Amino acid sequence: MKQIKLITKLIAVLTIFFLASCSQEDDSTEEVVTELESAEDIGATLSEDLLPIVDDADELSDKASDNGRSYEVKACGVSYDTAFTREYEGVYVTSNASFSYAYELVCNGAIPTTLNLDATSSGTRTTQRLTSQGSITSEQVVTGIQPGSTSYVVNGLLERTGSVTGESKSFSSTINLTITDLTVTKSNQQIASGTATVTYEGTTSAGNSISRTANVSFLGGGEAELTLNSGRKFLVNLRTGEVTEIED
Repeated sequence: MKQIKLITKLIAVLTIFFLASCSQEDDSTEEVVTELESAEDIGATLSEDLLPIVDDADELSDKASDNGRSYEVKACGVSYDTAFTREYEGVYVTSNASFSYAYELVCNGAIPTTLNLDATSSGTRTTQRLTSQGSITSEQVVTGIQPGSTSYVVNGLLERTGSVTGESKSFSSTINLTITDLTVTKSNQQIASGTATVTYEGTTSAGNSISRTANVSFLGGGEAELTLNSGRKFLVNLRTGEVTEIED
């Protein structure tokens, strides 16, 4: 009889231990940055951080290539700087950020050929699922400024670090973009093509970390395709910030 009671108690203890272990594993599994959250965070960086800088770089390049150049870009080899704030409120994304630019026009003789633009910013943005307080640093080189060229071509780097609050968790994230041959048609100031590689790192308040990579293809028409290293694909509307999964 004593043996039966002992066995019963042992089973009860093991059951409690097993359930507690499962509960801890479930909690740990829940406290990770999901692929959807990563995609939305990256998508917002493309639409709210990279695109405005590219737009401004193209605008400065356009002014630099004009005869008689505007006051923003007067001379070759001279560094300029400016600071401003930008607010955006849309259906999918709202943002408020302070930007600082340092830029310089490079010329071949008197003919402008290249614009170097360094940018920093800090601010807050809210997407469908995430609210992020963060900052960026960016280095962009714009070529094709010379008269006769039909497109600007942007190459460069952008890094964003942020503290993110999601629907059920908070986490920190670091996003690194390497932009290659992002081509903007001069006649309509629209992105026509280009690619970017992405590294994404996130750590939750529970201490769980993830590391992902992704590729971005700029499709034209204000859209980009984001492909995570898992194979999942998302369509990013660069103007609205909407991120939707592409179903196979």
